[in-house]
Amino acid sequence: MTRPLAIRLTIFLLALEALLPLAIAALIAVVLSGDEVGGQQSFRLIGYAALVSTWPFLTSMGVAGSRRWALFSILGLAAVQSAVAAFCLSSDLGVFSRATPQDQPPLEFVYLALLTIGIWWLVYFSRSTTRALFAPRP
Repeated sequence: MTRPLAIRLTIFLLALEALLPLAIAALIAVVLSGDEVGGQQSFRLIGYAALVSTWPFLTSMGVAGSRRWALFSILGLAAVQSAVAAFCLSSDLGVFSRATPQDQPPLEFVYLALLTIGIWWLVYFSRSTTRALFAPRP
């Protein structure tokens, strides 16, 4: 049975979400490695990034194997991702008062993309036809 394109795209996006924090942490670790205190902080940062990357990585493996638990995992991940992205987007657009430095790059596009992906996953994986793909097999 061939997987639908949306499932294959989801596996790719989940793998990307798992690798991106690790790549960013490694880049920051390289920058901070010259300083003794920065080296200790970079070690903590890589550990934190590994923890953050675990959920999307395991979910991508579960979705690839059509595991029932992966359906609930991706729904939870999509809900958390949508909530965090909506909060970050609203705070960047000035709903919550905070001073933003002028040299900070605009991240609204990133937050909007994460919010869109999260809502798409919530809708797509809540459909009965998609849930049937993850039904237990005898």
